[in-house]
Amino acid sequence: MTFIPNGGDLLHSILADSVCKCLSKYTSYYAGVPDPVYLECQLSRWFCSMFGFENAVSSGIFTTGGSSSNLSSV
Repeated sequence: MTFIPNGGDLLHSILADSVCKCLSKYTSYYAGVPDPVYLECQLSRWFCSMFGFENAVSSGIFTTGGSSSNLSSV
């Protein structure tokens, strides 16, 4: 799979990339580091509510880079 670059110099892209790189390193291991997992869940719920999705049925994950984001969406 080829590399798909991020949004470059866009402020939203820089902020999203920074959040993802800080969070997604250990978020699959709740027993070892529960705080980043909890933070990712809270941010996911916040984004869902910001776009009008119900918290009970919606969730999400943060991924780094375009390639892993596109692969996980498929």
